[in-house]
Amino acid sequence: MPTDESRRAFAILLVFLWYAVPLLTLYAMALLWKPHSLQARYVIYAFPGLYLLAGAGIAGLRWPLTRGLFGGALIAIMALQTLMADQFPMRTDYLSAARQLRAEAQEGELVIVPDWNDLRVLEFNLGPHDFRITRHDYPLDAWEFIETAMARESVVWVVAGTGPEADEILPRLEQFCRDRDISFTKTVYLGMRNLYLYRCASSKP
Repeated sequence: MPTDESRRAFAILLVFLWYAVPLLTLYAMALLWKPHSLQARYVIYAFPGLYLLAGAGIAGLRWPLTRGLFGGALIAIMALQTLMADQFPMRTDYLSAARQLRAEAQEGELVIVPDWNDLRVLEFNLGPHDFRITRHDYPLDAWEFIETAMARESVVWVVAGTGPEADEILPRLEQFCRDRDISFTKTVYLGMRNLYLYRCASSKP
């Protein structure tokens, strides 16, 4: 017959698996497939396991005062997280990027958005506009398309969200502009994925 201790250990193991398996699965998906898979909103169903583990740990403490201190610390941390979620941007800030483009991009100027999903969401938030917005065309990759556009356009806007493609493109874009005396401005909109908005304008007459 299993003892109370063995039953307790088995229950804690199950709760730990409830918390750990979704996290490890999404971490593996982020590592091997989609880099943005590991996000809090995708593992919210694992949070009860985390809370039960924390509760079991606190309940196992010997002294009531210690249990109270640790329980209060846990509540304070959760309150801080809630406050941060309320005060800081949690979504990708397409709205602000769209507002800047509507306010500053001139008629006919080219806006390049390398990522297809970013392009769709940005266009939805833009509404009617009189500038050109596009994604790179096959067979050119994103950087080749931007480089080609920069050679023929006086002003090029580039909008990219955090990710492997942006990590490759944006440093090359900045170095390209510096090497060719092309002035550029960079605006960063913080969020679940940071959004980078560049305006590149040739300084040559």
